[in-house]
Amino acid sequence: MGLQSRSSGVLKVSSNDACANIVHSLLCFKIGVGGSGNSFSKKAIESLVKKLKEKKSELDSLIAAILSSGSNCTHCVTIARTLDGRIQIHGKKGFPHVVYSRIWRWPDLLKNEIKSLSFCEFGFCFKKPFICVNPYHYERIVTPNLELPSMNSLSIDRGLSSGKLNDSLVAECQSPDSELVPPTPNSNSLPSALYNNQTSYYTPPQTLYNNSQPSLYNNIPIPPTETLFNNTPLVATPLPATPLPVTAMPATPMPPTPLPASQFPTVSVCLLPINNTAAINNQLPFFSNNQPQLTPQNTKPTAEEFIDENETAEQKLEVILSKKPVPGNWASITYYEFDQQVGPTFRACRSSVDVDGYVDPSADDRFCLGLLSNLERADECEDVRKYLGRGIRLETDEVGAVYCTCLSDHCVFVDSYLLDHKAGHSPGEAIHKIYPRARIKVFDLLLCYRELQRRATPPCSGATGDWFNIDDLRKLCVVSISFVKGWGTDYHRYTIKETPCWIEILINRALQVLDNVLLDMPSLGVSDCES
Repeated sequence: MGLQSRSSGVLKVSSNDACANIVHSLLCFKIGVGGSGNSFSKKAIESLVKKLKEKKSELDSLIAAILSSGSNCTHCVTIARTLDGRIQIHGKKGFPHVVYSRIWRWPDLLKNEIKSLSFCEFGFCFKKPFICVNPYHYERIVTPNLELPSMNSLSIDRGLSSGKLNDSLVAECQSPDSELVPPTPNSNSLPSALYNNQTSYYTPPQTLYNNSQPSLYNNIPIPPTETLFNNTPLVATPLPATPLPVTAMPATPMPPTPLPASQFPTVSVCLLPINNTAAINNQLPFFSNNQPQLTPQNTKPTAEEFIDENETAEQKLEVILSKKPVPGNWASITYYEFDQQVGPTFRACRSSVDVDGYVDPSADDRFCLGLLSNLERADECEDVRKYLGRGIRLETDEVGAVYCTCLSDHCVFVDSYLLDHKAGHSPGEAIHKIYPRARIKVFDLLLCYRELQRRATPPCSGATGDWFNIDDLRKLCVVSISFVKGWGTDYHRYTIKETPCWIEILINRALQVLDNVLLDMPSLGVSDCES
């Protein structure tokens, strides 16, 4: 179907039209015109249209939604979810539902201001393999802009110069109507340089007292600042040498007794840089977020509470390793093409081993994949092997950690429990890309031991052993690396066994730890499969 008609200068198109015509029509509905954002918007729309070209119904839904400005009821418009949930367009990364909502609805949208509507089946928050990018399937949630300064930005000392805290002053500081307002700069007040800095002022908390009293000290003159160092104002009146007492604060605030103007106490305002707020919080505990709890009982923690969990696991691991002989090789490396093992397993005896595409048969610190032949090798494997080059370098240290360096000119893709843990993913949920010349830690023995312990612990006494699987525990001792080609939700290959060239690295020291964990497991209960 060709172009159908024109309305107000905008082409009405369908999924059967050329991509260029669809992009041009959708671009006409971009919110805001001009600027460098037009090129980014065009690239983003082109990318989306190309992804939807094979899903004509969804492309028609997108066209109908945009051209009608959301007045037509349309279905979800989905694209595949990437590993981190973001897409890269024109050198920039962003969340897809946010990107396209900015283009067609809210140019100033923030990523935490958007929420999918109830009828949207593939909203971003659902964590499904596909993400809906229909901008009219989302609503904007604007958080009120409450400019409430915190104690981390500024602390204020309103104590008396004598070091004694007046009861009425304390009550007035805690009053809901109390507010510190910087004086207007003049010849007798703070230097104008102080006001050129963007400084927020702290308002005392308003939740301690409900009986607000009129402030008696709103017009108290503030002593002039005499010295400035590095744009940090210093107060003419020094801070008290001893901590100000807080026991003088009355249990119930009483109305302060009016004083003659001549007897008004001197109030000093101390504006300190951020890194000095701790000192002021120590001087004025009632301004601190962490107020002291005055309880009669002894709250001193026991010695056991000071023992760090990591230190305990590390000590146990050292005991296990001391009882196990150091294996003759620290890793066993197996090469695969798709799901077929090719060649013998390489035993890594050196602390540093290169896995490359060359053919040296005598080097004990190199696993040369170019030597390995396969009579049934696929053409795709041949193409990838051309780009192996210098491959990767695997290194281990005395504590059992393993590092991977990409020496090739092409990326490698890693499945590692350590990297999953750092990224906040479940084991095997994400694939990690290592760029050329990058070095990254891919295995940690202590972390592996802690996870093995956690998984091998029965949920209750008398458990049958169905809560764990030895193969799953073994996978924690393995690092898998694919050359050139990736897999996962970003690719049409869903598992590493669908990649042309990859290796499996089995950490032998971790297997010793796993064996010890299994030996220490309690006896299992009766299983359903027992006859």
